[in-house]
Amino acid sequence: MVRLLALMLSSVVLAAGFSSVPYHHDMPPPPSPPMPPPPPITAQWEHVSPGCVSGNNIIKYAGKTVDECKALCVEYGDACKGIEYGVAHGGFSASYVPSDCQLSSSADTSGCNGEYYNLDVYVLLSRPPSVPPPPLPSRCRRGPPWLRRARMS
Repeated sequence: MVRLLALMLSSVVLAAGFSSVPYHHDMPPPPSPPMPPPPPITAQWEHVSPGCVSGNNIIKYAGKTVDECKALCVEYGDACKGIEYGVAHGGFSASYVPSDCQLSSSADTSGCNGEYYNLDVYVLLSRPPSVPPPPLPSRCRRGPPWLRRARMS
């Protein structure tokens, strides 16, 4: 009789979807695998070597890497259309030395001799999308308490 009752109970447990494997309630379930990070969205650049832009200079930095110079351009905003970067092309001008970074408000490389000025140009083709700030908590959107009381009166 006990065996029959145990058999009936086990079939009810299995039919209800419970496992016959003992589960330790004090053990947490295994963690789910982490989601892979999304690929970074970066700016797109066109490299012109040698190359330069006549005039249209925004600001010049010394001792920067190409990536640092590109980041400065993106951070500067929409007015920066590209960078001129100092390289050793063997040109005669002493205006630029290797690792100089010149932000430019134009991407027009016509009529400028990058070899003479020892410059390469990186034209900014597309910017990464700007990330909007997180929304304010609802209490901040309604304003401070004294202002909410004033509106209710």
